[in-house]
Amino acid sequence: MTVRRPLWNQALLGYSADEARMFADAAFPLPGVIASGLAVTQNSPVAMNVLVAPGYVVVPAKTATKGKYLGKVTANEVVTITAASGSNRIDIVIAQVLDTVDGADGSDVLQCVAVAGTPGSGVPPATPANATLLATVSVLTTDTTIVAARITDQRAAADAAPMCVVRQVSAGTSCTTATGTALLFDTELIDPAAWHSTSSNTSRITPNIAGWYLPTGKIAFNSDSGSTGRRGAQFRKNGATTFEQILIPKSVTAGLYVPTPGTLPVFLNGSTDYVEMLGFQDSGGSLTSTFASDATGTAFGLTRVG
Repeated sequence: MTVRRPLWNQALLGYSADEARMFADAAFPLPGVIASGLAVTQNSPVAMNVLVAPGYVVVPAKTATKGKYLGKVTANEVVTITAASGSNRIDIVIAQVLDTVDGADGSDVLQCVAVAGTPGSGVPPATPANATLLATVSVLTTDTTIVAARITDQRAAADAAPMCVVRQVSAGTSCTTATGTALLFDTELIDPAAWHSTSSNTSRITPNIAGWYLPTGKIAFNSDSGSTGRRGAQFRKNGATTFEQILIPKSVTAGLYVPTPGTLPVFLNGSTDYVEMLGFQDSGGSLTSTFASDATGTAFGLTRVG
C-alpha cells in the first residue's frame, strides 16, 4: 500500500477518536496538503489514470464537528479515470478518509480516488464531506489517455491562514448617494472552504471557523467625473454593525481606487456570522462600482488572524 491509515481514525492512548481529531482541527483549520504534497500529474507512460505524489494531507471528518485526520501517502498512488461516454465531463481527484464509526464505512483507511462528474454539465462534482480536493480532470469523449493539459491543480495549503477573496468581474453594484450599499461579488479568487456563494447572498463572506478576522478590499466607481463628496468602503457584520470604514474626499482620490485595508478585526462565530463590504459615496447621485477580470476590479477579502 502507498497510503497509511490516518491518525485518529479510532481511539488512541486514552483519547477518543473525536477528541484526538480536535487537536488536528486546532492546528489546521482548513483541509489541505502540507508542504505542497499530493500533486496530481499524468502517469508515465500516459494512460487513463493519474498519479498522486507522496505527502501529508489534512482531511475533514464526515461529521463537521468531529475534527480532522492527518494522513500520509508514502509513494506515488495511481488513480484510475473512467473513460467518458456520450459527453465530456469534469472529474475530481480527492484524498478521502473512510471511518467505520463516524462514517459507518466498511474500513478505516485513507484513499486517493476519482469522483466522476455529470457528463455534459461542464462543472465538477461536489467534494465529499470526508475528503480533501486535490485536482480536477477534464475527460473528453475522445480521450484514451490523461495528459497534463487535462489536469488542474486544486490543492489548498492546510497550514495557510484561512482566507477568502472575491471580486466583481461580470457586474458592478449601483450605490446610492450617502448610503452604504452592500457590494455583490460574482467571482471567487480564493475560497478553499466555501465561505462565499456566487448564487445566493453574494455580498457575504461567512467563515466556518470561529475566530478574529481582518477585512481588506478596494473600490472605485465607473463614470465618476464629479469632484465633490467622499468615496470609500465600509465593513459590516451580520447586516447591522459597521465596524470599519475608510472614506476619502474625491478631490484627494482623483478617480483612483480607494484601498480599504482593515485595521480593526472582528470576531465571527464560525457558523452564522458574516461580513459584507459596502460601497459608499456622497456625490449627490448614484454611482456603480468598477468591475473587471484583472486587478482593476473591485475586490473584498477576509482573513483569519486569531
